[in-house]
Amino acid sequence: RLPAEPCALPARRCGPLSRFACWPCVGGHRCCCCAAAACTTEMPAAENAVYRQVLRLARQADRCPSKLVPLLGRPPRLYSPQVKKVVRAPRTRWTFVEDAIWEACGGSTEYAHPPEAGLASSAASAVRKHRRRAQLMGMGSYVGEAEELRLRLQDAADTAESARTGLAAARSAAAAAGAAAGSVAPPDLREAVFSLERVRVQDASPVRVGDVLITHPLACVFQPALDQAVVLVDEIDAQTGHVRGLVLNMPGRATMRELVAAWPDEPGEAWSKSTDLESILDMSLWRGGDISGGKGPQEDVRWLHVFDGGVVEGARQVAPSIWSGGDIGSLASQVVAARSKSSAEVFDVCSVVRPVIGYCGWSRSQLALELERGVWVRARAATPEAARALCLAASPPAPAAQAEAEAEGSLKTIFGQVFMQKVGLGKASYHFTTEEGCYISYESAPPNWLLSDGSRLPAKKFFSETSWDPETRTFRGRVDWDPPFNGVTRWDYEMVFSEDLSKIVDGSVIESKEERVANKRSFGEDLLYRRWTQAAAHAAASAAVAEIFRASAWRAALRAAGADMLADFPRGPGADEKLKGLLNTHFKRRAEEMERARSDISGL
Repeated sequence: RLPAEPCALPARRCGPLSRFACWPCVGGHRCCCCAAAACTTEMPAAENAVYRQVLRLARQADRCPSKLVPLLGRPPRLYSPQVKKVVRAPRTRWTFVEDAIWEACGGSTEYAHPPEAGLASSAASAVRKHRRRAQLMGMGSYVGEAEELRLRLQDAADTAESARTGLAAARSAAAAAGAAAGSVAPPDLREAVFSLERVRVQDASPVRVGDVLITHPLACVFQPALDQAVVLVDEIDAQTGHVRGLVLNMPGRATMRELVAAWPDEPGEAWSKSTDLESILDMSLWRGGDISGGKGPQEDVRWLHVFDGGVVEGARQVAPSIWSGGDIGSLASQVVAARSKSSAEVFDVCSVVRPVIGYCGWSRSQLALELERGVWVRARAATPEAARALCLAASPPAPAAQAEAEAEGSLKTIFGQVFMQKVGLGKASYHFTTEEGCYISYESAPPNWLLSDGSRLPAKKFFSETSWDPETRTFRGRVDWDPPFNGVTRWDYEMVFSEDLSKIVDGSVIESKEERVANKRSFGEDLLYRRWTQAAAHAAASAAVAEIFRASAWRAALRAAGADMLADFPRGPGADEKLKGLLNTHFKRRAEEMERARSDISGL
């Protein structure tokens, strides 16, 4: 309240104790008793100017809510892993600013869940309420609060724009370089026809089995196991309060058979050799999270399927028409029966059952706090169709099989082969076409790899004076540089290959400058080269396709839950670097506030 003064309207008989106070909702000063207007004071020019700037930014964000997605608040409560409970965060300097940001963020306290464009709750409304709050509380300087709010809104808008621009530039560069991830595209799940019932942040009801948690675009950027994840809550321990969830959109690369064969101490080999289980042993595993019990395939693998507890003993329903677990033998028998009844030419076993290894885990209070902070978009599958679309979606297609078998030890010569480092083809990879046509490829070299005159490296740099000794598996050659490369004018090579010709195990590169040895690098130590194969290319393509599938399924789930603003937010190469910079600044400020609070406590 503003400094009080007696009511100047005695006709209203308000009494000697009546005082004037600022009523921003109607403007000016009014009597606390009769609400009669006494004067019409105007906001100082400086406060008015900064208020207009903040309000302009808020209105722009309301017209394009994606600008609010990177808006980060300071949560009043945090989860402490040391004491395993929720603790109060240190008070921030701008308390009213945080209130305004929480309101603009849709009620979450850290990661924004902006409402769709045109809804009543808006950033402009939050800015107006912030000004009224500041005036009613009699704050000495509204300008400082408003300036902080303006900077936070501007940073969010700039980050959204730079992320979008960075993603577009990265995609254009990848397309120009022909760096598309494989020739087989995964199914586009963005148009999947299903819907979810969204549970808003303000809903404090406890999490229950069957709830779907979809990661906020910024919340788990530094936690790959949960970034762009769709999680199904499949179990809640009523006694300990432990909540378990399974990630639904992270396909793995191994099969059940490979897992069983690789496990060292699996009790009962009959389990893996049983003919009844053949129908499920060759299924691809899905990664359910970053936690594993380490007890073996029988205990660590969770099975999601469509067979109820009446036909699969011990199965638990976790979503409409989706069950989990049960007797593995009964489950395998049901898969065989479903295959025999199917009229399709190729029966997709993944449409009725899915093995998931690993899980996510929280305590009840920890997950409730993450929902309060906006880490997750919470939803529920109300229909069996929606539950199946989430839990048993089609797997990403595998790359085509290798055309020619590459049996170990079958090679007799290095010619016709390519050897490369982990950085990939075209980055100083060795191409042994013929004995006279060997060269080093720089087709994909970084732009900062330049010759001494500033020109780019040639796409192909051929060896001279080459020789090949099949008895000792040794290749020798020479490369001359004019103009020099990194100040060096000549490289002399000696490469010794392994017995199966799969890698370079010995030898060296001697770098000379004006006939003087400047440096020497050894193969097998400084330089690690392996033979490039079609299998390696297909493995890389498979991993890239899985990542595209994961992101596509994540966006589809967000759209199904009605969170289109979050689904459309740019993620990917070029955009993630911008988001990481914003998050690093955010976490640094939070750490500084916590350190300052600890210093104040120790001083007391």
